[in-house]
Amino acid sequence: MSAPKLFFTVLFICVALGGFSQTYRSDFSKRFSFGLSFSPDYTYRMLSADVDDGGLIDMRNETESARFGYTTGLTVKYLLSERWVLESGLQYADRGDKMESDEPGYIFPDDSDPFIPDESKSLYHYNFLGIPLKANFYLLNGRTKLFLSAGVSADFFSGSKTKQIHTYDGREIVNSFSEEGVDFNSMNVMGLAGFGVDYELNRKLELRFEPIVRYSFSSLTTYTDLHTYLYAVGVNFAVYF
Repeated sequence: MSAPKLFFTVLFICVALGGFSQTYRSDFSKRFSFGLSFSPDYTYRMLSADVDDGGLIDMRNETESARFGYTTGLTVKYLLSERWVLESGLQYADRGDKMESDEPGYIFPDDSDPFIPDESKSLYHYNFLGIPLKANFYLLNGRTKLFLSAGVSADFFSGSKTKQIHTYDGREIVNSFSEEGVDFNSMNVMGLAGFGVDYELNRKLELRFEPIVRYSFSSLTTYTDLHTYLYAVGVNFAVYF
């Protein structure tokens, strides 16, 4: 089973269990809320080198840029007090960057003669299954709650894909492939920081709007000289039951 299929299977099971748990009405169970979240993200990376990189970082920064990704999944929160809430869950994330060029050189497709495209774009996708743990501090309580949040996430690498789009004579030629020969770290530690608003529609339903920043403390790859630190700036939209 692929990572995305596994993720959504576990997500479905957790949602079902969350719904079943609502039948228990003890004070302890009332402290738990289960939610679904989706965050459109602006994703990119920071590069650093332990030795002289020969201008590689400058060249990549000139040719690569940010792209849009997302983070989605199940969220569980536990009410510690009127002011403090702990959150965890299971998240699936798509992060990366892109490279665009109007001078890409020759392209050698398998079933036709080589050609020079008018422009070329490469989209780099890095996928993760994450387990976040963060704390929310409520500045304002009531039906509308204003809060600050901070925490970390253990993000397990689940795969990579590069999508190439070549434009030639008014038409697009698309190729997708997994990166081979690259040693990716099996786990990345991400820092989380944000602020947001929770709004109670009724006693059983709550909505969330939360701008959030995610920044990796771990390099994407195991290269010893060149380090890649992914980050994402997004907005969590969530519904809690």
